[in-house]
Amino acid sequence: MTSYRNALTLMRIPFSVYLMPIFWFALSTMHHVELKRAIAVFLILHLLVYPASNGYNSYFDRDEGSIGGLKHPPKVTRQLMHLVLVFDILAVLSALILSPLFSSFIALYLLISKAYSYDGIRLKKYPFLSTFVVTFFREPLHTRWCK
Repeated sequence: MTSYRNALTLMRIPFSVYLMPIFWFALSTMHHVELKRAIAVFLILHLLVYPASNGYNSYFDRDEGSIGGLKHPPKVTRQLMHLVLVFDILAVLSALILSPLFSSFIALYLLISKAYSYDGIRLKKYPFLSTFVVTFFREPLHTRWCK
């Protein structure tokens, strides 16, 4: 059980708080917001998608020093990958309730975030490309689906 608790810690759910201003800014630019959809999008992104991306990144980076709100991150175990996959599936299925297209974009975002960290591709080693990818894929998830 401790392994799963450590894995959940490495998903850095509280770190999603730092991404909230992007969501609020995106909402502030919209003329019409459907509150229930906005809350659903917020929860899917901040409690499932971003933590899954953080966990996957932690799995490959295996940081031992301070990272994203954790001063002393626990050791990475395969339970972390189990949780990442569960969060990925829950995110895609939850998004499917809102819209098949939104679910497709969530799945695409999750794949791109995996390419960002995966050793075989490692988009994060290319500063300009990784900045573009992170910017391009994050903002549309916030605005388009809250109407």
